[in-house]
Amino acid sequence: MVQVEVELLTGRSHQIRGQLSTLGFSLCGDAMYGGTSPTNPKSDVETSSLRQGHVDGYMNSEKLALQCCELQFLDPDYVENKRGGEEAIRSNRVNKFRLQKSWWTLHLDRYELEALDNPLNTVTTSKADLQVAKEMKESEANESMATELGQIQRIQLSPGQHKYVIVKATHPSLERPEWFVKTASPDECGGLFHADVARGLVNELNTAGFDTVVLGGGRIDYDSTKNHARVYGFSYGFGKGDHAFASLLIEQEGINSSFDDSDALY
Repeated sequence: MVQVEVELLTGRSHQIRGQLSTLGFSLCGDAMYGGTSPTNPKSDVETSSLRQGHVDGYMNSEKLALQCCELQFLDPDYVENKRGGEEAIRSNRVNKFRLQKSWWTLHLDRYELEALDNPLNTVTTSKADLQVAKEMKESEANESMATELGQIQRIQLSPGQHKYVIVKATHPSLERPEWFVKTASPDECGGLFHADVARGLVNELNTAGFDTVVLGGGRIDYDSTKNHARVYGFSYGFGKGDHAFASLLIEQEGINSSFDDSDALY
């Protein structure tokens, strides 16, 4: 959940709602354009300030999370006209009024606090995740020897919609690099970030004596019943993966695959 400030350039009807929906970020409560209402707040974490505000009323309604936040206009000067009366004339002074809080602010604050308190929060990325991603992009191979490369699955897909990474593994004894694609649920990899998905595979390859580079990621929607994987999206930490190449690697393992390179998808 994010709060966005939009500056209008034209006066077209529904332009904010329609354009945000096209980008895949429909407004909360906007049923017409595909938006959904937030989950009702848990009774054990509600505060008196929440109950006294407008949050509860919003949660049980379809009220749009859309509100004017700033208004400005020229403040006129007043002069005496020829008839002895007052007349307003244009000045260079601007009166500006800005809303500091909206009726959804309390709910947004509660959402952010819960995300910070929850070890498996739903925040897309974090400073720690970006740092881990940076370190993992060019990790050094571990000197110890362990499993053979052939024992490591090149395509590891978990059923459902999950984040994915594409990993390049090289070894002095091999003429060509080996490529790996992996998805995992938060329960499987221990976290919600692309770095969590990559960690186990990278460690396994490093232990086997390979140098690894995580060359991007995104999401894969894998329907195991239809034997089909759809590749799309991007990773904040590793960058956008080569979805066409990832899709090709998946197909080489006997799984039907398609991809979407649209930047609007996450």
